[in-house]
Amino acid sequence: MGSVLIAPFEWLYRKLGPRYPKTFVAVELQAGFLVTAATVLLLGSYYDGTFEQYVLLMAVALGLTAISIAFGLYRILPRLNPIQAWIGGKRDEGHTERAWEASVGLPLALVRDEIVIPLVLVVLPGSFVATIVFDISLLGFFPLLGAGIVAVGYGAILHHLTLEIGLRPVLIDINRAVPPSLANRVAAVPLRLRLLLVLPMINVITGLVVAAVAGADSLGVAILAAIGVATTVSLELTILLSRSILRPLADLRRATARVAEGDYDVAVPVTTADETGELAASF
Repeated sequence: MGSVLIAPFEWLYRKLGPRYPKTFVAVELQAGFLVTAATVLLLGSYYDGTFEQYVLLMAVALGLTAISIAFGLYRILPRLNPIQAWIGGKRDEGHTERAWEASVGLPLALVRDEIVIPLVLVVLPGSFVATIVFDISLLGFFPLLGAGIVAVGYGAILHHLTLEIGLRPVLIDINRAVPPSLANRVAAVPLRLRLLLVLPMINVITGLVVAAVAGADSLGVAILAAIGVATTVSLELTILLSRSILRPLADLRRATARVAEGDYDVAVPVTTADETGELAASF
């Protein structure tokens, strides 16, 4: 399944060459339109509005999203210049290091530096416009704002994971020339934090959708209920899942460090029968 997901990006990388990084990022950011449209459609289950009102809100929201994406591209595309230069043939040690750092650090940089843009340019004005369009009270602004923040969080996770997949062919190519020690120079989101963020966020979004399908008429109550479930049941299961994945990986890291120190008799305990157990057994 993983190779099926990567294959289209590898094909595009071979076809586009130096144009691939900027083309891929520009296309990938268009997912923001889908997130915005889905959020507006979801609101349709919580607020009684006319078709014309929803068309107006959709037009405003998509217009704000277009401005946000354009501004984001203006800020992000220059980050890709080192990658483009390396693919284009500038492969001395300095260009190789900068290209690797730009590639492996882009997903986190995009989420960390650009997440404020949709909050300021889309969520805040979009929520304000929605209160006017639906003629709801000032307090109704806050559930709309909460739903917008959830949507931005989902979009940030989506961008991060998609960028990692899309940049993998470039990183594989660069890694043929770059020393592995460079990994220590680039900030990254730890696997534990990814699990703690992604799985509860999925449950919050699922809760909002289920509440809408079930006929809930209070967006604020639905958000609070979804967050409550996600931070109790989901968070506990996520912590247990992360431990089951990270502990075998920690055993492998310790064993690798001992091999690097010259201890070739070290063994890794096989504590599971899944893929991490197979990896430990093959060490």
